[in-house]
Amino acid sequence: IFKNVPKTFVFSAFKDKDYVTMGRMITRLAAEICLCPLPPPRGASLHKLRTAFVGARAPIRSFNSAAQALAQARADTPQEGLVVVTGSLALVGEVLRGVEESAHV
Repeated sequence: IFKNVPKTFVFSAFKDKDYVTMGRMITRLAAEICLCPLPPPRGASLHKLRTAFVGARAPIRSFNSAAQALAQARADTPQEGLVVVTGSLALVGEVLRGVEESAHV
């Protein structure tokens, strides 16, 4: 159902996970990739995350927080497109908390 829609990925991972393989899988699907860090000491650095997307044709952008990455992903993604938050359940949880907080303001 979402095969032919543009996809913007918000991505982060812990450094002990196989983020390089995840990056390879995402690269072929992405119209844009928005990277953001997870907290140290387990979170992979933005520099390390970027290495997972070597050879990507899509733009790769780095942000200081998940909230910033999500905001830019939403702004850049066409209305018919899809924003995909992936890489770590910790990232998904952080994004969901932010979305819920915004809904209650």
